[in-house]
Amino acid sequence: MKNEELLHYVWQYQLFHTQNLKTTCGKDLKIIKTGHPHSDSGPDFINAHLLLDGIFWAGKVEIHWASSEWFKHHHQTDPNYDAVILHVVWIHDKEIFRLDGSSIPTLVLKDIVAEDFKYKYKNLKSSTNEIPCQAQIQEIDKTYIISMQENALAHRFDRKRQEVLNHYEETHRDLNETAYRLFMKAMGLYINEEAFTRLSRILPYSLLSKYKSKLIALEALLFGAAGFLDEPIDLYSQTLRKEFDFLSHKHELSDRMCRADWKFLRTRPQNFPTLKLALTANCIATFPSWFQLFTEELNIPKVVPTSYWCEHYDFAKKGRFKCSISHSHLNINVIIPLLLTFQTIDSHYYLRAMNILENTKAENNFITRKWAELGIKSQTAWDSQALLEQHTHFCKNKKCLKCPVGAQILFSH
Repeated sequence: MKNEELLHYVWQYQLFHTQNLKTTCGKDLKIIKTGHPHSDSGPDFINAHLLLDGIFWAGKVEIHWASSEWFKHHHQTDPNYDAVILHVVWIHDKEIFRLDGSSIPTLVLKDIVAEDFKYKYKNLKSSTNEIPCQAQIQEIDKTYIISMQENALAHRFDRKRQEVLNHYEETHRDLNETAYRLFMKAMGLYINEEAFTRLSRILPYSLLSKYKSKLIALEALLFGAAGFLDEPIDLYSQTLRKEFDFLSHKHELSDRMCRADWKFLRTRPQNFPTLKLALTANCIATFPSWFQLFTEELNIPKVVPTSYWCEHYDFAKKGRFKCSISHSHLNINVIIPLLLTFQTIDSHYYLRAMNILENTKAENNFITRKWAELGIKSQTAWDSQALLEQHTHFCKNKKCLKCPVGAQILFSH
């Protein structure tokens, strides 16, 4: 049970026997207010109110697994900790003092935390299930399930917003370049998203947009920088290689990838990176202002690869596989993140993002099917996006304390 974050929750929600409390030095302790969590430097809780032997104290509370960690963290030399009125620990193995030598009262939680809480926490943390609480979740009131999804979705939005803002700053606040980077990552369909992301940095939109009217140049740049033209094996790849050699010299392109950076295994032919790159070239040639296209209520033009890629799935490898852009995938991974991040530009962006989310079909994958087995089904992208984030960020990492369902299981009597 060695988890300081857990002790924070135990203290904050008083998940222990609060009657007849005593400190390690024998003082009677009554908790009036546990205080507010404090995430900045300094003690863990501020504005706590206590009675120690009937005398009122107001100040800060510090929490550690063992009291000796006070010295391990060098609090004994930090004036910020002089205002600590109570040290809350699981194990008391050393007396602690303020800078003036006065003793700081200590409360030991080990023997006063409810046994059923310890039992439930241990069960969740030791669970080997994909979803740690799957044995209990069907008994949880639906309001907590909805709260769990809302919490997970808010977390996902914050994470996506930060990702978009990072691109925005890296591209010197260029909206089209930011939209292009998100689009490129989305074209990778998870398995090749790292490769597409790297390619978007090697070939910025500002360079590719110079050749919007020359599709052969766009394909040459994309396939060449991606490493697919290192050894041309048919007439078309030879033509592209010749064009790429000219353009890479003209634009001083020194960085390039290699074919081994791209994954073909466990990928359907229509999702092969070669076909996705061909489609990307056509998108760059066809799409107008990228940011405006993705944020305004405009129809995304229908895009198909060139005739060569309608007959091939790789260089010199014939096969007809329909490669297209998934509008739902684009909605979830490009349009909604852009709308949420830049909602200050237009107040309608947020409402449009929510409308798209609630009207886009839910994803169907291993994770959403797992939730469905537990009776939590995805009807729209709102549901599936929430459940994907819940599984990836909370359940996989067993952050049950930060989940409304986990908290309800742990804290209910």
